[in-house]
Amino acid sequence: MDEITLLASSLPDAPPPEPEVVARARARLTAHQVRRRPRHTWALIIGAATATAAVVTAAALAATLLAHAPAPVSAPVPASASPTPRSGTRLLLELADRVERLPVETGAYWRTRTLSREPIPVGPASARYLIDSTLDMREWTPAKPGAHSVQEVRSTGYEPLTSQDERTWREQGSPKQWKVPAGCVPPKLSGCDHTLTEGERMPPGFTFWVSSKGQLLDHSVSSFTLAELAALPADPAILRKRLAGYHAAQVKRGIKGLSKDGLEEFLVEAVPKMLGLPVRPAVRATLLRMYAELPGGVAVREIVDPLGRSALAVDLRDNKLRETTQLMFDSHEVPVTHQTVLDSLTGMRVGAQYLTVREEDGFPKGTVLIDTTVSEVGWTDERPVLPSGCRLKGNGVCR
Repeated sequence: MDEITLLASSLPDAPPPEPEVVARARARLTAHQVRRRPRHTWALIIGAATATAAVVTAAALAATLLAHAPAPVSAPVPASASPTPRSGTRLLLELADRVERLPVETGAYWRTRTLSREPIPVGPASARYLIDSTLDMREWTPAKPGAHSVQEVRSTGYEPLTSQDERTWREQGSPKQWKVPAGCVPPKLSGCDHTLTEGERMPPGFTFWVSSKGQLLDHSVSSFTLAELAALPADPAILRKRLAGYHAAQVKRGIKGLSKDGLEEFLVEAVPKMLGLPVRPAVRATLLRMYAELPGGVAVREIVDPLGRSALAVDLRDNKLRETTQLMFDSHEVPVTHQTVLDSLTGMRVGAQYLTVREEDGFPKGTVLIDTTVSEVGWTDERPVLPSGCRLKGNGVCR
């Protein structure tokens, strides 16, 4: 799905961005293109819908920053006291049992905050290091249909990723700019360089729109409204039938890589994504059990996530599926494995990572090429704080 089309479909009445702004956004996006063989291309494209909208919005919609950042919806939880992390699909089943007993929560808004990072390799071949910039996106979806949804996006400046990267950067004279390939597909890479500048920030964006049905921005599984998600059945057989309906709808829309006989492949991608949506605990518990029984199996282990929360990391056991996933890394495609991170208390999807499966360009196996962390998620009665002079009226942009 084209990233500009995606944003336009979410904000039908928002003014179009200037051509030069779109060009900068596309250059940022294509620095690390996610590629997969045709059998699975749909999942990575539409699965990155929220992050794509964040990039395009941040680059295309200049706005004033929020006057005050909202309080976190969920705070980090302490790491597991177990001295040896456990592993195995039983962890998902145990989590499902705990989640099933959680109370149903409500609020005026479903709010999420997502931090997205894509490290970029720079420097000479003999001494490569990673730089990156973090995109910080916050979204408020109102429980009341016809009320305003709000999205805010900020970005940080480019800088070395780790302390080791910073040492290498300093050893090379602390350069203030880097040239990276952008918008190209191997082997035609000439004339595709894009310059990144240390401390460079894309303009902050603040947008709002009205959906008469109360739709979420995330359309990776279906165009859900909050009411539709609240009504999802917890019965495994009925829920699976409902998911089959979403698959059929995606096939009818002509999503690339999907076939009418590919329900199992759809479930491999759809089930973990559903765990990031505002469904009832009983439904989330059913999804967790379905996750444990996915075709090809899953590998599960206890971890502490980047924010210090106790979590479960889940990835596919089926090596064939893992090896078909490709990312652009330093002008060439590399195989990666995908890892979903689940909160160990709520079962919510709170992160996703793509990691190298072998050493690449001097960087060790397991180097994270895309890292998305949901730092806040849940229901809240707090309203989004608008910039001074911004008024909610129809669909619009605060400039």
